[in-house]
Amino acid sequence: MIDLDLGTVILMIFISSILQLVVLCVFACFAKEYRGLFTYSLGMFIFFLGYLGIFINNTILSRNPNFTWFIVLNNCLMVGSILFYGLGMCKFLKTRFYYTKWILFFVIFGIGQFYLTYEINSYFLRNVLISLFSITIYMFMMINLVQTKAEGFRAVADGLIIVLIVIILFFGFRIFALLSEYTQSPSEYTQSPIDPTLANRVGFLVVFILEFLRNLFFVLMVINKMYFDLKKSSKTDFLTQLLNRRALTDLIQNFIKKKDKSFSVILLDIDHFKKINDTYGHDVGDLVLKQVADLLQSQMNPPDLLGRWGGEEFLIFCPEYSRDILSQRLENLRSQVEMMVIHTPQGVIHCTISLGIASTVMGYDNFEELLKSADLALYRAKKNGRNRFEWGHFFSDNYPI
Repeated sequence: MIDLDLGTVILMIFISSILQLVVLCVFACFAKEYRGLFTYSLGMFIFFLGYLGIFINNTILSRNPNFTWFIVLNNCLMVGSILFYGLGMCKFLKTRFYYTKWILFFVIFGIGQFYLTYEINSYFLRNVLISLFSITIYMFMMINLVQTKAEGFRAVADGLIIVLIVIILFFGFRIFALLSEYTQSPSEYTQSPIDPTLANRVGFLVVFILEFLRNLFFVLMVINKMYFDLKKSSKTDFLTQLLNRRALTDLIQNFIKKKDKSFSVILLDIDHFKKINDTYGHDVGDLVLKQVADLLQSQMNPPDLLGRWGGEEFLIFCPEYSRDILSQRLENLRSQVEMMVIHTPQGVIHCTISLGIASTVMGYDNFEELLKSADLALYRAKKNGRNRFEWGHFFSDNYPI
């Protein structure tokens, strides 16, 4: 018979794994765009099968020697579930998973379990092997989490790292507990998952807690990533991946309110963009927008802000640049766009840009007036032949100079 306390813990793990599996599967259905969720859920399903196997082997089959193969299968399921957790996490984090190496790793584990079950029949050695292989996989998961950029979920990822460290320590403790029992009393050491020993009592209770925490932090990590991506998409232009007009305006207004510094606003427009669309099609027009946006982004310094203002128009916000330095930067930018070669299905395309600039001295805070001045300067640049930049008014104390 299963010890009442131990049997209760095993039943709790069994029920908990079913509930967590349901939650993970439902969550994976609603977040299909995030790779790795179904793979991670498959790991939870395999874990459930493993604990179902423990129950069947030690109650219905009563450890029948004719079903020794069932022990090997069950142990492979337990380690396989952890391997799928790692694979799912790699897919979610978009890190590389070495399939060949891990398949070989699992095959070696299966051969080891087969040998230790049929040839030696050692519960102690089988579980030490399980613990060592589990530690290896969890170490791999932890290293991936440490090394990943983790945009939007760094804090939760750090929490998951702590949980993984505790899991690794637990498997180390299990090896130590099994070894202590084996060396102190070889005839009475743990020989089954249902034996009421310290290694099993602590082991199953810790598994119950740590499985829940690992899954909880993984789900929280995905939720944080979803929130970050949603927030980012609300501020980002879909085509160019630059700031959109609303986000750019908010950032500039915040800068003006918090910083008592001079700044410049540059409006730039791709010359004859309508002709590009009409001649080559909107797909090529989108490609031109992306290429120009990428080039502009590559020329920005950390204090600068760049966004798509609308259509083929972009806005650059530059804090604290002198007129001479800014003129040099814009001339270099204009020249680089002019020399840029855009490869399209329709052939090679060249394009140019026109720019209008308006600047302030320290303390000026009327962004709308500055924007109007930059827009008028852009109009003059186009009227005067395009592929050039023009300066608008210089604002000081709410008056244009």
